[in-house]
Amino acid sequence: MGYHAVNILLHAANVVLVWRPFRRLGIPGAWVAAAVFAVHPIEVESVAWTSERKNVLSGFFALSAWLAFLRWEEVRQTTRSRLLWYGAGLACFVLALTSKTVTCTLPAVMLLVAAWRRRRLGWAELRPILPWLAIGLTVVPLTVVLEHRHLVNRQWDLDEPQRVLLAGRAIWFYLGKLLWPNPLIFMYPRWQLNPGQWWQWLWPLSALTLWPVFWFRRTRWGLAPLLAYSCFVVALSPALGFIDFYPMRYSFVADHFQYLAGLAVIALLTAWLTRWVRSASADVRPLVVGAGWGVLAVLAALTCRQTHAYANLETLWRDTLGKNPGCWMAHNNLAVLLDNQGRLQEAEEHTRAALAVEPTYQEAHNNLGGLLARQGRLEEATQEFVETFRADLTSTAAGKNLGVVLSQRGDLEQQVLALAESLRQRPGYERVADSLGRVLLLNSRLDAAARYFQQVIERHPNEPDPHYFRALALTRLNRNQEAITEYERCLALDPNRTSALVNLGAVLMLENRVDEAAIRYQQALKRDSGLLGARNNLAVALVQQGRLEEAVEQYEKILRIDPRFLPAHHNLADVLSKLGRTEEAQQHRSMDNIKDSPPSAHPPADSTTEF
Repeated sequence: MGYHAVNILLHAANVVLVWRPFRRLGIPGAWVAAAVFAVHPIEVESVAWTSERKNVLSGFFALSAWLAFLRWEEVRQTTRSRLLWYGAGLACFVLALTSKTVTCTLPAVMLLVAAWRRRRLGWAELRPILPWLAIGLTVVPLTVVLEHRHLVNRQWDLDEPQRVLLAGRAIWFYLGKLLWPNPLIFMYPRWQLNPGQWWQWLWPLSALTLWPVFWFRRTRWGLAPLLAYSCFVVALSPALGFIDFYPMRYSFVADHFQYLAGLAVIALLTAWLTRWVRSASADVRPLVVGAGWGVLAVLAALTCRQTHAYANLETLWRDTLGKNPGCWMAHNNLAVLLDNQGRLQEAEEHTRAALAVEPTYQEAHNNLGGLLARQGRLEEATQEFVETFRADLTSTAAGKNLGVVLSQRGDLEQQVLALAESLRQRPGYERVADSLGRVLLLNSRLDAAARYFQQVIERHPNEPDPHYFRALALTRLNRNQEAITEYERCLALDPNRTSALVNLGAVLMLENRVDEAAIRYQQALKRDSGLLGARNNLAVALVQQGRLEEAVEQYEKILRIDPRFLPAHHNLADVLSKLGRTEEAQQHRSMDNIKDSPPSAHPPADSTTEF
């Protein structure tokens, strides 16, 4: 409720921030445009879906930035006053970008508005907006890189003709939803883009044709339609498909993409309506005004109805499937919810429905495997995990689940060996070996795990993970010298891995290399002072070095953080006894009799396994 309330407050503030700039620009019916923006159903997704906080928050800062810039243009009193308004606008723009980088289009929209107001586009209009443009452009490559990190196993790579088709169709889609917001779907069906079908080219061609039409009709219609359409397309441009973004995996369009972009069209339509009302005769005017209020009432009613879809996740996914039965993502997500509620049969049905639409959906294969395993259908579950593995060789989750199921079946190593053999010639096999090694390690098949990690190391000697996990296996096999070598190689590649430092310290202690172990524990504690097990082990090493007072300091630090950490009490009592501080030692030994104390959450002092 708290998140939802904040979203509503931000949207309400944005309504005011829409009205103020429109009024300053002299747009007829500025309050009407703000009212339509307030209650239009396409805004529901941005407000009712709390995950879209970034939309209403970035909108708040973007609109504030624009209002401050308009104020800067109007102020003529002092240079200081103008600089304050300009700086405030620029600061708000940076905050908008850090909320959602799609607001990088704001400077281009501001430039179009400036050209419309002054009926020219020259250096005077461009100069004050140049810093905004420069800042906005810096986030574009960053966003592209971050989006590509999420675009794994993309089934939606598009060539240039397909992207042109997508952009043209998306423009008309968003215009259509503004004028006729029904039905609104959380996840729209993903279009099939075929450049070989001539009629699909009508979408981009007609979208392009609107610019010359508005230009040649400017003497009759004015420049407002050209401005509104240009601002609309510019604001939408990051979501038109020329740049890959993660939601394209499921759908090419979404209502929240035009949270701010739709304002340009809304302003144009409400301005036309307002002028019509003002020019209408006294007899007709009440009818037009009544019709306008009727439209607002209908929009508000549709918005109220649409908000019910966002009551909870189950409602959202069922509403989506009711309007878009082929949405495999909604089928899978609903299945996860049903699984958590113990409704396994329904969950299985929806998971299979997802796979019927998208057979390569690895998450659904993995989830189906889990459902089958919980129903005791281990052989079927094994097949689903294997399918996940075949589709995505890097799926650690599938590897872990496969290991659990094969262990329950009692034929872990045979099945793992068979799977490895079937995939050995595949590109990226070393990733399979890594996952299989982790499966075997989790199930204490230590020799086989060490062999698989060695295969990965031979192909990728500069990756720290296989060195680390091989060291874990070797430690449990009591091959301590080899484990030390692997931990040191891991730390040479990743010096900040505290778990490797802690585990290396433990193995060095087993080999009586106490001085080296103490150094490793100290390095780990510099990176994370809350590692109580490591601090306890450091104190043990200090005791073996005869540095009893320093050991006492370490134990006391532990107990200040967690007074119930019993190993520290026991060890401190022994050290205090050696120092002749018998009474204090007895106080710590009495901790054995603590009742009603929750067990310490920290690992035992000799723990050497951290995943």
